[in-house]
Amino acid sequence: ASSDMTYQHMLQLAIEVLKADYPVIVDATFLQQQQRKLFSQQAERLHIPFLMVSPQADKETLLKRIKQRAEQQDNVSEADQVVLENQLGKLQALSSEELKDSIAIDTEQAEQLSSLWEVLDGRGLSCN
Repeated sequence: ASSDMTYQHMLQLAIEVLKADYPVIVDATFLQQQQRKLFSQQAERLHIPFLMVSPQADKETLLKRIKQRAEQQDNVSEADQVVLENQLGKLQALSSEELKDSIAIDTEQAEQLSSLWEVLDGRGLSCN
């Protein structure tokens, strides 16, 4: 499927950036375990640190954000309620193994971002 090709392409781009000795952040939905596993296994093969950031928000908040974004003049997002419903329907929860390499962030609580930076620093993933 085109989604699989997209994730493969992102992985190849990430590998090229890593080879140039730069840190990488891959920003995608990663709805399915196979998509996440592709990246975690590659990190393991390359012996590099790996962390998934799992943003959390309730459905009402997500819908409100989509509506606000749609009202913006410079909005390039294709997200709407149908896209959100589709994504929520395909979302596979993180496995117990994946939870070891992840941090959940409540996106409605800005102070949780500081805990993200602490986790990144503690795992040697700081971009400073």
